[in-house]
Amino acid sequence: MNAAIEPIKTQIAKKKTALEKLKEQEVALKKLQAEVADIPKLEADLLALDRSLSIIKGEEVSEPTSLMAPFGISRNGRSGSIPNLVYAILKEAGKPLRSNEIIPLVVARGCKSTKQSVLGAVYRVAQSGKLFTLVEPGLFGLQEWSE
Repeated sequence: MNAAIEPIKTQIAKKKTALEKLKEQEVALKKLQAEVADIPKLEADLLALDRSLSIIKGEEVSEPTSLMAPFGISRNGRSGSIPNLVYAILKEAGKPLRSNEIIPLVVARGCKSTKQSVLGAVYRVAQSGKLFTLVEPGLFGLQEWSE
């Protein structure tokens, strides 16, 4: 009977070791996912800092993105609408973005609206079926991508 138990004990030990390794990898993955989620904010911060440096140097500063001009959006975001600005951001990204990815990009383009205002405007437009689609809760895409 002991001879039959030993292989089972060995298998249990191997499975426990594999499980511990997977748990460690899961922790590492969660850390990596958190860091990846910060990329859009870091990119937006870098863009804002580059623009600030150019302004301080007295250099001429162009619009933050070439996609803004066709939508009539100025640096302060006032001559255009929030949906147009978010449209430009999504179009530039080329893929659906989460709300926590959109907000820093909106701020980097000079829009002074609150997070609630931006997300409220985008949700309203998505609910109307125009311009945006809600891919899943908190994930926005362009309506044209789902056609």
